[in-house]
Order: sequence, then C-alpha cells, then structure tokens
Amino acid sequence: MTHAWVNGMTLWSELAQTLMSLKPHKWLDCQRGLKALSQLQQALEPCCHP
Repeated sequence: MTHAWVNGMTLWSELAQTLMSLKPHKWLDCQRGLKALSQLQQALEPCCHP
C-alpha cells in the first residue's frame, strides 16, 4: 500500500509541470522537487510492497 501523501504529490506534480510552462525560470526548482519525490517513493517502495 502506498502512502496517500505520495499519491497526492504525484497528482500535484503533474499540475506543477503544467504550471511550469507558464514560469519556465522556476523549472529547475520544480525538477529538484520532483527528483526528491521520486527518491522518497523509491525509498518507501520496499516497506509498502514487501
């Protein structure tokens, strides 16, 4: 079972990517956040799917 907040962040990351097309100078910060989210998801995967 995945954590609800991870699923929520995935949903919001899609929205953030859409919004970044309006503010391209913020894209690097957004990319860093998405990378951090990906790393969290990978770290949580073993405990959620034994």
